[in-house]
Amino acid sequence: MTKMSNKHRSRQRRSSRAGFPTAPRIALRKLDLASVDRIIRTTLSAPGGDKLIVISIDRKTLIDDLDDALTHYLVAAELGSPLAEQRDQRWEDIHKTSRKLLSLLREDQRDSTGRRIGSYYPRTEPNPSRIILLVAFAAIRARRRIPNPPGWRPYVEKHVRWLTSRSPGDFLIGELLAPVFERYFAKVAGYTTREIGIKGSITDGPFIRFADAVLKECGLKNARGRSYSLSSIANALTNARKGRARRKHAA
Repeated sequence: MTKMSNKHRSRQRRSSRAGFPTAPRIALRKLDLASVDRIIRTTLSAPGGDKLIVISIDRKTLIDDLDDALTHYLVAAELGSPLAEQRDQRWEDIHKTSRKLLSLLREDQRDSTGRRIGSYYPRTEPNPSRIILLVAFAAIRARRRIPNPPGWRPYVEKHVRWLTSRSPGDFLIGELLAPVFERYFAKVAGYTTREIGIKGSITDGPFIRFADAVLKECGLKNARGRSYSLSSIANALTNARKGRARRKHAA
């Protein structure tokens, strides 16, 4: 077994001992027109939902916007996680391996013609030169750095802070679903809390029902593997509106 594979196994064992997955476990159900119709009906069933105007809602565009929000959620869930660290380490290993490969290929080219790779290769087999050349080009591409435009770093760092300032669930609900709701239902995202005696209170409203329906249609659960409560959806919206950071920024 090579040192590289041993190193990868070691990183995976450390992640497992820390309670982190070594591969993404978030598998969201894809939204379609039927699921969007259910989301709209659920939103209208909330107190005050009868006042919303939904005749002109473009279902397909709404699906696109919700898919975009969910894509950002998945990115936020991965940023700063062991998965991102493992991916970055893999990229670094690719660079190291490509440099070694190019060094060996140059060494072979400097050798005498009769001693180069392929000189004693069986004539009945395909000459390896073409394969080696393709691998060399792939190694060069892997090493090639994409030039960064001027001023890109502050923008990227700001975007990462936006993605990671809260938990992924709070980020999705408060930062992403709220603007989608406001765009399609022409109403500011909010909620009402009604006291119900000694039993406590009930949090409800069109946005709460909208977000709850989206999460359920996608099969999205909280960190404990349970459905988000209506009160947790309301808290996520409040945290976003007040700019409360509940997660360490990704490095």
